[in-house]
Amino acid sequence: MRNHVVVVVGARVKSWAIGLEMACTLANAGKQVTILDFSHFEKHWPFSLGRTFTQFKMSSQNKIKIQKVRRKETPLSLASFSEIDSLDDLSELKYQGYAIGDVILASIYAKFGSSSLDLSRIEKDEVRETVALVVDILYSVLQLQVLKDISLEEVIVFNGREPIEACCLLLAKQMNVSTRISERASSSDKYCLYMQSPHTNSEWWDNIWKFDNSVKTGKISLSDEKIQAYKSQKSSGFDPFQRIKWRDFMDPAERYDLPSSRYVMFYSVSTGEKSPFPEFDTKLGFLDQFKALEALLEAAQSLNLTVVIRRHPNSLGVDGVDRESALWFKYQNRVGVVYIGPRERTDSYVLARSAYCCFTWRSTIGFDTLCLGIPTYSLGPSKWALDQSLRAWDKERLTQVLKSPELPDQALVDLYASYMSHFGENLRFFQKVERWGFISNSGKRVSNFLFQRLFNILGHWGPRN
Repeated sequence: MRNHVVVVVGARVKSWAIGLEMACTLANAGKQVTILDFSHFEKHWPFSLGRTFTQFKMSSQNKIKIQKVRRKETPLSLASFSEIDSLDDLSELKYQGYAIGDVILASIYAKFGSSSLDLSRIEKDEVRETVALVVDILYSVLQLQVLKDISLEEVIVFNGREPIEACCLLLAKQMNVSTRISERASSSDKYCLYMQSPHTNSEWWDNIWKFDNSVKTGKISLSDEKIQAYKSQKSSGFDPFQRIKWRDFMDPAERYDLPSSRYVMFYSVSTGEKSPFPEFDTKLGFLDQFKALEALLEAAQSLNLTVVIRRHPNSLGVDGVDRESALWFKYQNRVGVVYIGPRERTDSYVLARSAYCCFTWRSTIGFDTLCLGIPTYSLGPSKWALDQSLRAWDKERLTQVLKSPELPDQALVDLYASYMSHFGENLRFFQKVERWGFISNSGKRVSNFLFQRLFNILGHWGPRN
């Protein structure tokens, strides 16, 4: 009988705390639970005594086995890299029969903020380190034999895009073991579990419609204050889900010479976000943002509309390099186009307020502009585009909405805001999980690291949370 569940946790506090939450919940339900603890796999982080004691106490009380995973390096990781000359070579890379190319590419794209890369222009050490990390993760886990346990029923990881979690998913899938992915939810006292991925539109939309049904049948009560607060935050440039203040990248006082005639906005997306599993990358609407933009420019030109392109501030790599500038160069002096690059501090929300309508292929700013009361359409797999009225997925529909843009039914906007401000299951073993640490059920604040406050003052430090 399969009754064994493996929960993968890492150094990031949300990965660790939500993983521990899952482990305790499953153990209480009668499952045999093993935590694969990768906290010190990449570096020996100075975790706080509070975090260490909490894990020991909760695992002991709930009879959870802790299996610490140490990095075991293998020379194969370096040898395999010697034959790689292109991204295509990288995508075909395998280790012991496991296709690891997509896991490696997803990590590299995230690191450099772009999927349009030329390996010859990237430091080989950067790529070599990623290849070595992925191979070492697989090698280290395979040595433990835990995923080969015949009683293994399920593997649960957090988010699923980081190399450690992605490798564990890859191994489980190859062994025909069920997987689920946990993720933060609408607030710091909630979490959510996904059968496929939090990045798959079909599951996301299915969850929204189930949520809507639960509200209508009285199973879920809504707070109008939370809904209005969410819409207010989004329309002002704050993403409460990612805790990012996008307007920190902008200057409301900076003005741009906008067209005197009517114009439409096109907001780009960063191409650095790619799933390690192609089946999780939803393909809807235009194939990519450049095909969407070309279709928009063609339709706008036929209607004498100017298109203002606002590149996403997150288009730059973590090193501040714009690796996609060549892809956007042809738009900078194109007739009927105003181009605003990722380093410009022009306020995206000021631009939206004066626009005829707004478009994006996948960016979440599309919902922000809807909250501002601007007709907005998705040209691709935007999660907020849960209804046909919010989509312009082909040229015919694109021309139609450009001729007569309309705001959607307000109920759709309210539904999405309701879901984003309420979804998820309540934490039982923690009060809250924040970026800096967690609050226990007794109300005690526990930092993830020793000297956490000092590190916060010094700037970003430690694994991404």
